Amino acid sequence: LQAIEAEALPVLLPLDDLETARQGFIDNYEEHQGAYDRILAWFHLCCGDFEPAHALWSKTKGRGVIGEVLEMKFGPLAPMLIERGDRLSMDEKRQVFASLHQQEERAIRAFKLEKHWIPTPFPAEENGLV
Repeated sequence: LQAIEAEALPVLLPLDDLETARQGFIDNYEEHQGAYDRILAWFHLCCGDFEPAHALWSKTKGRGVIGEVLEMKFGPLAPMLIERGDRLSMDEKRQVFASLHQQEERAIRAFKLEKHWIPTPFPAEENGLV
């Protein structure tokens, strides 16, 4: 409890919008740590910005860790995300968001946080982009 109050809450409480979250976590994430592109791409994807996510994924051409993670997380949608970006159909984009919700639910269950979790739409869903 002391660690949460001293370390986590000061970081989390100011995060009241997406831009603050991006500045607080993603833009300050050091690229040499290896997952920067993957984290930034997920952020873009959740916001419905398929083209910037596509640009990050396509530069690896779906190889390496990014390709493996996409395949693991999105299955048959992974090649489409890598190759087409914003040119996905609306139905395919909805499938991507259904997959994101499933991933979120699996993570919540893995961390045994079900009693604290309130499922909410992703920004792109709130903004009517999918």
